Amino acid sequence: MKQLIIRISGGLATAGMLTVFMATNAYAAEISNNGAG
Repeated sequence: MKQLIIRISGGLATAGMLTVFMATNAYAAEISNNGAG
């Protein structure tokens, strides 16, 4: 049971980091687009 919880929380942490990474990339792209425009 412990391994399952560790696996789930690890997956959530990975998904959260990926979401933040993608959001940061989208934000940076939007800023550079606005700056260029």
